[in-house]
Amino acid sequence: MLLFLFTFSVFASLVPPGHRINQEQLSREVPQNFIAIEKSIIHLFKSEVNAQGGEIIVEHLLDDLNVGASAARSGRRWFIKVKAGMIFHRLVDDEIYAAVFCHELGHHLGGAPFKFPKVRRKDWVSVEGQADYFTTNICLKRYYATQDNETILKTQSIPSFLEKNCAEKTQGENYYICLRNALVAQKLGNFLARGFTSRRGNRAKKPNLLRPSRTHVRKTLIEHPEPQCRLDTFYQGSLCHQSLGGNELLNCPDTYTFNSGARPLCWYVPDISSEVSNQ
Repeated sequence: MLLFLFTFSVFASLVPPGHRINQEQLSREVPQNFIAIEKSIIHLFKSEVNAQGGEIIVEHLLDDLNVGASAARSGRRWFIKVKAGMIFHRLVDDEIYAAVFCHELGHHLGGAPFKFPKVRRKDWVSVEGQADYFTTNICLKRYYATQDNETILKTQSIPSFLEKNCAEKTQGENYYICLRNALVAQKLGNFLARGFTSRRGNRAKKPNLLRPSRTHVRKTLIEHPEPQCRLDTFYQGSLCHQSLGGNELLNCPDTYTFNSGARPLCWYVPDISSEVSNQ
């Protein structure tokens, strides 16, 4: 059973394997603010999890220096496992930690496209891009809705193009949620790019909200897209305006343009019945 759970964990993680923190950064106590974030998000999605017969269980892997987190299942137990390398990383603040937790929850609740749609006991795992999209389109919006986002944003510098794009998509409190989500998208993109190395061994350039990926995949990707594509996904999720009305678990239409709020074509093929790829 331990091997079974470990195998699932490998297939559903925020950060590609291979990145670690130094031993001196390790602590034995998970910060209480991170634990509070976990409890808040679990509470906000309790009805969806329970409706599918699940129960979220959080495990802190305090002996694992790798920078990562993962999702796994065993029966009705839905695991979110966070490694010490992520918990104690010097760049991981409350906003990044909430996004990490949302990403792993997205593997459980994000829906199609799935990594293994025809494999029994693995057909629940949303692909990495879908978990990224769930992070900003669904999870962080619901989480931020409990906070005073207008006040939080007063201390931050907001580019005029973000103000314009969020104003076109939203109004009222949703406008401030959109702005905060977009700023977190850039922060996440920068964090993920720091340790990213392509298959050719090249370090990733710093992703930019104004320079979306030009890649168009022929098959939906299973694994992690490159950092610019992931930033595009987080950003489009923040712009999607359907998820806060009525049924919150909605994706924006699949006709993708830069400010549409739809899932980017750098990892997603709109026909979700098509094959997925890890290339």
